[in-house]
Amino acid sequence: MQKMPPIPCTCGGKLRNSFVERFDATTVLGHPVVVEGKVPGLVCDQCGGFGPSGKLLSLIITLTAAHLLTSTRRLSGAELRFLRRNLFGSTQEELAERLAVSRRTLIRWEDSLSLSPEADFMVRGVCTPPLLERIGPENRLREIVRDALGSTRSKQAPKRLPRLRLKSSDVLATEAA
Repeated sequence: MQKMPPIPCTCGGKLRNSFVERFDATTVLGHPVVVEGKVPGLVCDQCGGFGPSGKLLSLIITLTAAHLLTSTRRLSGAELRFLRRNLFGSTQEELAERLAVSRRTLIRWEDSLSLSPEADFMVRGVCTPPLLERIGPENRLREIVRDALGSTRSKQAPKRLPRLRLKSSDVLATEAA
């Protein structure tokens, strides 16, 4: 097998396959998520910058979306925005159309601290099919998501969103499941 040449970093260093013990994905995902444990990716030998693979980011997004959609409390506006951007990759107008609400209503929801029980139920119903499609038919995570749906949430979202902590072993196991 031929060895790949190192990839140059913007600082002038070289990116090499390695691991970090903690990856804060908050700036990449726009939602507070930290992956702890041995996280594989590319690390710069000069500045120490880290970049996970696209596949790893996709797994982190999938687990984060599953965590949000199976939560026992209502979604916040920031969480709705995360789901819209990462499950649909769509504009507010496109998601508003799927939800059969106006764009102005969706903007109001995304700016709110906590969705109403009705809005939360609608959003979960629209967001679940793309998540299940992402998960695939043979993954154990599919049953967890399916079991958690179907009821409205009465508990409001917190004013400050807690950082979601994922273990790298769980993220990597999702791919194998």
